[in-house]
Order: sequence, then structure tokens, then C-alpha cells
Amino acid sequence: MTDGNAWGDSNAPVVIIEYSDFQCSHCRNFFLETEEKFEEKYIATGQVRLVYRSFGDALGPDSATAAQAAYCAGDQEMFWEMHDVIFYSQVPNSFENLSYMAYMLGLDTNTFDQCLESEKYLARTMEDKANAIAAGVTGTPSFVINGQLAIIGNAPFGDFEEYIDDLLE
Repeated sequence: MTDGNAWGDSNAPVVIIEYSDFQCSHCRNFFLETEEKFEEKYIATGQVRLVYRSFGDALGPDSATAAQAAYCAGDQEMFWEMHDVIFYSQVPNSFENLSYMAYMLGLDTNTFDQCLESEKYLARTMEDKANAIAAGVTGTPSFVINGQLAIIGNAPFGDFEEYIDDLLE
């Protein structure tokens, strides 16, 4: 079950906030190598809720633009689909490319384009970054688990399993 930029049961005993950047190769690798394992083992079973948050403009303005695009897609209940397409695409996060991705996902592109062009979610992406820094995050990806900065970097799934399974016991 998805809810905006959150994925999983809202009552899950473990909440993971992933601070990420669509331009970060390590974040992309987490998406490609580990995220699906989370879905299978923890999210689908109601044990974990994964919340995606951006790291603002940490790697440049295209980082914030891509994050805004995902949030704009979320206005049409397609946050995670846009998230996935951005990570899969490996194209520059320009307005034109992001608009095309929205079109390919079947979004109302007029609404999407207006949202992205207006920078409706720029403040939110910068708030994400401020929250990350307040939590001790210095790079992406980083994972705050049940309120504690727990894992920094694209760690192997086994590191997440160990941490999560200890919390679930």
C-alpha cells in the first residue's frame, strides 16, 4: 500500500526514512539492488513502512527538480512510479525529460507540468534536506530507522535485515 511518498502499512512497527537523491549513483544502486528485497520481506508483510525523502539540492538543482517531479506525480497518486522511472532512466533530470516521463506514466501532463514549473514542492525538498541534516545525515542514501540514523550508504541488505530483525524481536 502506498500513500504519497510512503510505502507500506501506516501501523508498521518499523518506519524507515530513506534520504536519497535521484542523481546519486549509490541511491540508484540501493533502488536497483535492495529496495525490492525490502518490499518482499518487510513491506508486503506489514512489518516496515518506507518513507522516501529527498536531500534537496545537495547534488545540484537537478536533484531538487527530480524530487519535485516525484512529489508532483504524487499529487496524481503516482509518486513511486515516477520514483522508479527516474532511477531507471539515467537521463538528465531536465524539465523536458521529467515531463516526458510523466507522459509515459499516463499522468495528466498539464497538471504535472504546471506543478513542476511552479516549483510547488521546492520548499518541501529543502525541508527534507533540513530534516536530514538535523538527523545527522551527511550523504545519500542514509536511513533513519524508528527515529535513529541507523545506516549510511548503500549497505548490503543483510545489514538492514540485522538491524530490522533486532527491532522486530
